[in-house]
Amino acid sequence: MRQKRRPMFLLAGILGLCAVLFCGCGSVRLPEEVVESALAVSKTGEVTAWLVEEFAQDYYELSELQAMALEEIADYNETHRSQGYEAAVEAVEQSEDGSRVTVRLHFNGTDAYEAYTYEKTKTEVTLFYGTVQEAQLEGLMPDGGLAAVKDGASLTGEELLQMAGRHVLITNAKLLLYGPMRPQYLSAGLAAAEDGSVDASQAEGMTCILSK
Repeated sequence: MRQKRRPMFLLAGILGLCAVLFCGCGSVRLPEEVVESALAVSKTGEVTAWLVEEFAQDYYELSELQAMALEEIADYNETHRSQGYEAAVEAVEQSEDGSRVTVRLHFNGTDAYEAYTYEKTKTEVTLFYGTVQEAQLEGLMPDGGLAAVKDGASLTGEELLQMAGRHVLITNAKLLLYGPMRPQYLSAGLAAAEDGSVDASQAEGMTCILSK
C-alpha cells in the first residue's frame, strides 16, 4: 500500500505573500476559475488566497483534503484568537478535468495572512495595505521606480507628495494579484492584464501597486 503524503499547500504552505490594491477606471473581475495560485485584497483589507496544486488522486480523496484544510485553519484560529486574527476555508474544489485542486482561504486582514504564511513557510513576509502616507511612515514606500499603467511615464517624487491619501499595497509576494479596482502605477517590470490582474510571480524585491 502506498504511503500517503501531505500536499504541499498544507505542509509547506505554497503561499507566497503578496498584496495589491487596484484603483483606476473600472472594477477588476475575478475569473470564474482560478488556475494558478493567486491572492486578492478587498477595499476593507480582507484577503482571499487561492492555493492551486496538482491533484494526486492516487494519494488523496477530495474529502480528505477538505478535512485537513478545516483542521489546519481551526488550529490557526485557536492559536491566534487573542491577536484578533481569523481565517476560514471558503472552498476546496477540484478542477473539471480532475488535474488540480484549489483551496480558497479567507483572512480578516493582512496581518492575519502574514501570520498564517509565516507559520507555513517560516519566512518573514510583508503584506501592507494602506495609504501612501502610512507606507512612508513605516518606511515601505519606494522613493521611485513606479510607472503609469497607461503610458509608462515615471512617477516623480513631487507627484508622489500629492498622493499621500491614496491607497497602496506593498509586498514581496510572487503570485497573481487581484484587487477591487484597476491599478494606476506599478513597480518596474510589472504590467496589468486586461482583466486588471497583475502577475508578480517574476517580480524582484518588493512589489508596489498604487491606486488612483
